[in-house]
Order: sequence, then C-alpha cells, then structure tokens
Amino acid sequence: MKNIILKIAYVIILPLIAVSCTKDYNHPNKNGLPSAENIDVTINVVEGNSKEVDFKFNTLGCCPMWIFTDGEGNQEITTKFSFTREYKKAGTYSVEVKAYNGNGLSEGSKIVSFTKDQDYVAPYDPAADIKILSEGSSKTWVIASNIAGHISCGSSGGDGTDWWSAAANEKAGTSLYDNKLTFNSDGTYTFDPVDGNIYVNKDYPTTGTSTEDYIFPYEKQTVTYTLAEDDDVKTITFPANTTVGYIPNPEAMTSPVYKIATLTTSRLDLIIDNGNIAWHYTFVPEDPSAGLTDIQKLAGTDASGKKWIIARNTAAHLACGESGSDGTGWWSAKAGEKAGNGVYDDVLTFQPDGTYTFDPGTGGTVYVNKDSGVGTEYNPDDGNDYQVPVEKQTSTFTLTTEGSDEYLAFPANTLVSYVPNPESYATPKYKLVSISNDFMTLLIDNGNIAWSITFMRADYTGDEITSGFNTKIAGIYTWDPTVAGHIGCGSPGGNGTDWWSAAPNEKAGVGLYDDILSFDADGTYTFDPGTGGTVYVNKDSGVGTEHNPDDGNDYQVPVEKQTSTYTITEEDGNYYINFPEGTYVSYVPNAATFAAPKYKIVSMYENYLDLITDNGDIAWHYHFYRTEKAN
Repeated sequence: MKNIILKIAYVIILPLIAVSCTKDYNHPNKNGLPSAENIDVTINVVEGNSKEVDFKFNTLGCCPMWIFTDGEGNQEITTKFSFTREYKKAGTYSVEVKAYNGNGLSEGSKIVSFTKDQDYVAPYDPAADIKILSEGSSKTWVIASNIAGHISCGSSGGDGTDWWSAAANEKAGTSLYDNKLTFNSDGTYTFDPVDGNIYVNKDYPTTGTSTEDYIFPYEKQTVTYTLAEDDDVKTITFPANTTVGYIPNPEAMTSPVYKIATLTTSRLDLIIDNGNIAWHYTFVPEDPSAGLTDIQKLAGTDASGKKWIIARNTAAHLACGESGSDGTGWWSAKAGEKAGNGVYDDVLTFQPDGTYTFDPGTGGTVYVNKDSGVGTEYNPDDGNDYQVPVEKQTSTFTLTTEGSDEYLAFPANTLVSYVPNPESYATPKYKLVSISNDFMTLLIDNGNIAWSITFMRADYTGDEITSGFNTKIAGIYTWDPTVAGHIGCGSPGGNGTDWWSAAPNEKAGVGLYDDILSFDADGTYTFDPGTGGTVYVNKDSGVGTEHNPDDGNDYQVPVEKQTSTYTITEEDGNYYINFPEGTYVSYVPNAATFAAPKYKIVSMYENYLDLITDNGDIAWHYHFYRTEKAN
C-alpha cells in the first residue's frame, strides 16, 4: 500500500513541479528525462559533537526528489534543494535521490551513503543534578556511618574500594561522623565540622608527622562548587583547600575534584583519585528527624499530626513469626502482595496531644486474619483472611517505656490497620521496634505468634527518578486517592490542576480507584479495570456512549482487561509515555486523548508517578502510586 500511495503521489506532483521548473512546457520527451547517473549531491556530516547532516542537490536543469527510508520501511520525501536533518546515532546511512524536469522523473535513482562517526551527546545541563544535591534549595549530607564501606580506598582508576573499606561505624570517635556537607541550589557549598575538628590521613602534612590517622582543628567554610560531565563521567569541583570530610592526601586539598559515582536523592558517592590511590566516600541525607524525640517522630510537631500508611512497597511490610522473635521468620509479604485487600489505603493519624484516628480509606474496610474473630459475619469461611466494613475511628494512644523497650498502646477495640488475632483487637499494645522520620515498625506478640507491621509516612515518595524512565517505570500502579489533587484539570500547558482538583477520596465509588496500570520493562502495558470492571469516562469523551445516562455527569463504561504497548520518548527535555490508539490509562478525559494517548511524565519517584495529558484545550493531571516494583 505504501508503494502504491507513493506512485500516485509521483503522478500527481510531477505536472505541478514541471510547471514550476520549466517555463516553456510543450510535450514531454522521454529522451529528455534526467539521468540518474548524472545526479550530483553533496552530503556534509557536521564533525564533532553534532547531530546535523547537511544535504545539497547540485545538478543543473532539474529538481530533486530525496527519499529517506527508516528501518521499518516508512518513507519521507522532500523536494528541497538544500536542507539539514538530524542523526543522533553513529552509523552508516543512505538516501535515495531522483531527479525530474519538464519531461518527467528520472528512470532509476542514485543511492548515496554517508557515515556518522560518533553518537551525538547532548550538552550537559547540571540543573537536574543540582536539584538532587540541593533538593531545589538547600540540602545537608552526612557520611553514611552505618553502611559498610562508607569510606574506603583502592587502586587508581578503580572505584576506590578494592584495598580497604571501613566497617559500619568503624570510625566512631574520629570527628568524621558529625561532619555536615550542605549544597545550595545557587552553587554554594558549606562544610561544617560541627565539633571544630576534622579527620586526617597520617600522610597528610599539617604539623609534624604521625604514624596514625589523626584529628586536626578545622573551621567551618563556605565556598562554591561546579558540576561537569566528560565522556559520561560526572565530576564535582571545589576551590583549593576545600574538603568533604576526611583528608586522604595533599592532592585532595590542592585539587579537590571528585568523580560522582552515585547521585540519587538518598545517596551520594564520591571518588577522589590522585593517580596513586582512589578514595571512595558514601554520603546520605541528614536525617530530618535527628534530634527529635520518638513522640515527635510519631506524631510530628504540628497540631494536625502525622499520617502513616502501610509501607506497601517494602518487602516484609506485613510478616509473622515465632513468639519472642522479630515477627518475620514464618512468613512475610512481598512488596505489593496484599493489593486489593483493603489494607494499603488505611491511614493512621497520630497527633501530639495523644489523639489517634484510623481511616479505612476509599474501600471503607479493614483487613483481618481469618482467626481474628472480628466481623465474623463477613468471613467467607474459605480459609483466607477477609475484609470487614468499618467506619472512621477516633481514639487515643500512649507511648510508654518498659525497660529498654517502647510500646504504643490503644484502648480496646481500636483498629491499627491489619488485625492479626483477637488479642490485637481486645488489647492493642504494639512494641515500637524502630521509628524514623519516614518509617516505623510495630510488633504485636500474643505469646503464640508475633506479627510485624511496617508503616511509612503517608507522603513519603522515595528517591526521585530523573533518567532511565524506560526501565525504571516498570511496575504496577493505581490511584492514590488520599492526596488532594490526585486527579484534576486546568489550562493547557499548565500543571492540570488550576481549574479543578479532586479532594481526597472525592471520586470513590465511580469505578476509578480500583484501576490497575502495569508497565513491563519490555514495553508491554496492561490496563485492568479492577473489581468493578469499569472505566470512568468524561461525559463528553464519546467513549461508550450507550452507557451515558445523559444526566450531565461523567459515567462508567464496562471494559475488559486490556494489553497493549507503550514507548517513552523525549521531546524538548520532557519525557512522554505514548500508547496506541484506544488504550485506557484509567479516566478517559476526552476523545483526543483516547485517539492519541500521550502522557507527559511530570515526576517519577520510587513510589509515585504523576502524568499530564494535554490536548491543547485542557490539561488533566493523574497521580498514581506504585503498588509493586517489577522484578
């Protein structure tokens, strides 16, 4: 079909072109056709780091027809005499060239090949990395003292770990672990030794000589930093006499240039190499809960309190084991394993005044053990745990210390998400195994079995993902209705929330929140309409019109599970997910989006994905959370 269309195009275009290329047109003369052998073109591959290739047609007395064919057989034709095209990948390419005049199109064509020697590498823009380093304004990092290998050394040219590495907390008491590195978005950097001292290698000359590494007085300093990239190697450079903590050798002070081995929102690995030895440092963000009491970590410092949800993406977020153990030895849930059971939408709110609220979420149910004795009228007696409808519940809590352990205690019949046994409902008293600003693990032990439940701060996002979207998007997603603006709409070109945005759980019961989106790393995409078997569509979408009640409201359309494909493309620095026509991505906002489903990735984190679809008249915003990562 493509060839037929092209031949028809040639027939239509030639008389028109003949008029424009020849003033005195009488009758076509086959003997006057241009010769393919005489076609003369110039193709200039711009040297260096460029994606441009220049094309020029030099044959006098006729007009050109350039035919470019891609790897899938798709053809693009142009009749320009000179133009520039973009080629980002190194390789050998070819173009077919024909010529025509008033007598017609040349018989045959000339195939011209050209070679691009190197891939095009876009100029490095440090903005994204500065954002991670500074969190958009200011961010403080500390040495990862509890991680083995947080400081290490090795052979020059390596990753600085093959000769020696410190065990966790091995350097306690050396004035190393209290150092603070603060990066600001304006390019300034502050090193604060905190205690006024710094840890120095025995071979670094300060005063006299030493046979062991030693502590030396050091003042707080504020300087600038610059980021660069060369041959895919990113570096951070400071002015002379600037440190990031431990000083290994003189070169680290005279030329403080560090290779960035890892940079995520939760980890920074730097390597400094003087040609004889490479030193490796691992930093993590300063714990925002450092200096807070456990009650402050639990309930926050604001009167409105702090919200927690099950850490659904963490392995063993729900587990059980032998009494007296950590509650994980017998069974533990995989990440996302309990999706669809009414447990991941539970919200626990602790307030500083001792008020506690349990919200069962959009499903309005609590998940209970088959032997819990709770809501037995809802037990299907099939040997499985089950869901029980419950109302939002407000109670109290106390945090007490018994010996060296802390416990969270609630009044009888208070719900704390999953109910594992009768005792946890009758006398809910949980051991506080651990708590930080982001995560909390509780343990309840009735003398026969110990259950462990791990929660995370409700607005915890995990690491931001800024590259590698094609593979890092892999996983299973659904709506996060607990967040205001999880779905919204707004002006085209905007963030899709300035005209309207949904309040938390506003769209419960319309067949929206049970939709499941699955992305596989191989490019396969699956839409599952969930337990309701419907997709929610805009009243003007034109989708499933036979189900439109014509009452002026959006409506539900019964659909089957759908398997399709997806691709991720970059356009002007933004990334887009593209689907085939008619692919469901949950809510269908309009006919244009359904006909050409294309969604801009606003942000992607370990746990969340924000998308915008914009048809030029209206932008819609979707906020999903990842229930399960791909293996």
